[in-house]
Amino acid sequence: GSKAALKISYGLEFSWYNFMYENNRYLVKGTNNIEFKDYVDDKGQSVDLSRNKLTVAYINLPVMPYVAFKKSSTVTYLGFGGYVGYRLDSYTKTKESDSGKKLWNHSSFYLNNLRYGLAFELGLKDFPDLFVNYDLTELYQKGYGPKVRGLSFGIRF
Repeated sequence: GSKAALKISYGLEFSWYNFMYENNRYLVKGTNNIEFKDYVDDKGQSVDLSRNKLTVAYINLPVMPYVAFKKSSTVTYLGFGGYVGYRLDSYTKTKESDSGKKLWNHSSFYLNNLRYGLAFELGLKDFPDLFVNYDLTELYQKGYGPKVRGLSFGIRF
């Protein structure tokens, strides 16, 4: 109508997850599954970590039908749709607290290469856009890791 329009948005996007781990535990790709181990240095001594994370990068194709409202409206648009993505890379990064030594380990970590999920966006006048994405696929391949699904939210400029 004259106050709103139904539109569709699509395109390519790059996104990534940063999963942070607690208590000096780090991720190791074992023979048959993912293992969470206590971090030790080259001498077998327990060392505190100041950084300990798994990063997973994706290329995605989002498809977002949305309703756009007049520019004078507080809510400029409201969208609900989905996305499909492919894992480009994944790695762990650990940083020792005392020495500052950093280690990167690139691996598949039994992660699913394909992901898909639901997306929601809210555009507000004079404010960055808000978004929420929820993965319907599990992060790890079945039987190789914990049953985890990604949830991301934030602001988009």
